[in-house]
Amino acid sequence: MRQLVNLVLLLPLLIGSTLASELPDHQAAVQGDASAQYNLGFIYFNAVGADQDYEEAAHWYTLAAMQDHTKAQYVLGMLYTAGWGVERSHEKAAHWYTLAALQGHAKAQYELGRMHLHGKFVEKNVDIAIGWFQKSGLQGNLDAQQTLGVIYNSHPDISRDLHKSLKWHLLAAEQGDTDSQVAVGMMLISEGIPHNYDSAFSWFQRAAVRENRVAQSFLADCYFLGQGVEADPAEAIIWLRRSAENGYPSAQYMLGYFYSTEGVLKRNDLYAYMWFSLAEEAGYEEAISEKALLIAMMSQKDLGIAKTLFQSCAENDLKDCETLQI
Repeated sequence: MRQLVNLVLLLPLLIGSTLASELPDHQAAVQGDASAQYNLGFIYFNAVGADQDYEEAAHWYTLAAMQDHTKAQYVLGMLYTAGWGVERSHEKAAHWYTLAALQGHAKAQYELGRMHLHGKFVEKNVDIAIGWFQKSGLQGNLDAQQTLGVIYNSHPDISRDLHKSLKWHLLAAEQGDTDSQVAVGMMLISEGIPHNYDSAFSWFQRAAVRENRVAQSFLADCYFLGQGVEADPAEAIIWLRRSAENGYPSAQYMLGYFYSTEGVLKRNDLYAYMWFSLAEEAGYEEAISEKALLIAMMSQKDLGIAKTLFQSCAENDLKDCETLQI
């Protein structure tokens, strides 16, 4: 029966162009070789030696998938999810992801876990989702590891387990995921996990140098408080400013606060207004009241300059805002 189906699907290509017959793996694919069929699908999908043709790619991927070719099954799941070369169908996507996942395909397991986590066209079941994420994560899938770290820390339907959360975030962090590096650092300075300020500082630093704005803010805290590193307020301000320039509202608010008071920084109402305004624009509510207090003490002239500075900073994508010429 399968041979008959394959023959029907192959007929358009048996009578197709000479160009198609000259493609690598074409003859083997026509004769039913699943790997060759997958390779042809790849050629047409990625336009490698042939014009890009999603429908033709889907055709060959389907033939390979019907012969239990795991990668083809996963790719078909992607095609049906996006509607590339086939009519979009999340039900068919789930079908192909399931077949690939049952054969151990880590990315398919992750995608199937996502579907069950959110109840998209499959049963919404967090336990089933976790099962697939674990299978995927144990194969090294970073997204699955990071997702498990989040689930065990904060999912409303799961009992919080910081030790499991730390375990999975650590695996993702070691692969370079900056969000997990931040999560590990936060857990190592929070309640529920034995404190390790040196390790937390190291994780924040690894993420911060890769421009993770949350990590940069936490790294600033480490330098302010002397946690895991010798206290250094000047270095703290450098990292706080990088975080603020990367759009982190909390860092923008703190810079505004430091500029509006004497101590850590020399008072500068213009910069304070600018950073408070940026934080407010990003939805940081604490900045609203602080900004109002600041405005009450500013002259109309300084307020006008501060507003221009804020607008110029926003237009300059928050970069070098304290050196802009007004």
